[in-house]
Amino acid sequence: SALNLCETLAEARHLCSISLSDCNLTPAALRPLQAALSGRSMRSLQSLDLSSNVGLRDVALPLLVAATTHARLSVLDLRRCRLTTDSSAALLSPLRSLPRRGLSLLTDDSSAFAAM
Repeated sequence: SALNLCETLAEARHLCSISLSDCNLTPAALRPLQAALSGRSMRSLQSLDLSSNVGLRDVALPLLVAATTHARLSVLDLRRCRLTTDSSAALLSPLRSLPRRGLSLLTDDSSAFAAM
């Protein structure tokens, strides 16, 4: 279950990459995931793959992005999550304000592909 996974993530140390591609994540599953990702143990996280989770909603993703402020993400993969063009663009703003360099946001909207 998503809760078990999040408990495991919360206890993990030095993860460089997390792939949750095609896991049928829903906005409800993002709440515990957000808590796990916001922990200081996620500082080494460089890649987060949430692709092919069509159940994700535009409204939940900014919360998830905010949870990764401790991480040193270089890749955030949101392809095939059925994001709208507006939400893809809205994700860029908070990502640009975080102290990161070289972050690639991958979405299906080619205008939202960005290297920051």
